[in-house]
Amino acid sequence: MILVTLLAVSACKKDEARQIDTSYNPEILAANFTSSTVFTNPYFQLEPGKKYIYEGQTSDGFEHIEITLLSTTRSVMGIACAVVSDKIWINNEK
Repeated sequence: MILVTLLAVSACKKDEARQIDTSYNPEILAANFTSSTVFTNPYFQLEPGKKYIYEGQTSDGFEHIEITLLSTTRSVMGIACAVVSDKIWINNEK
């Protein structure tokens, strides 16, 4: 679980070295997302309404992460999407 936390934190940091690849232009069709609100990843299972808490010391300080799969959905580009609350605190600062 600490690995997941570290990956999530490092993915959120601003990266000045990489440039946006403007050639990347995928075709997104709602018909390809028939189970878009169902989580089937055996390594990162989310149960609706359950709060997952991850904590650990990082180079930025003590990090506290709360992840909750909410019972609501939102439509993005015509695709029903699950809503996830993902909150991060470092040294108890909100």
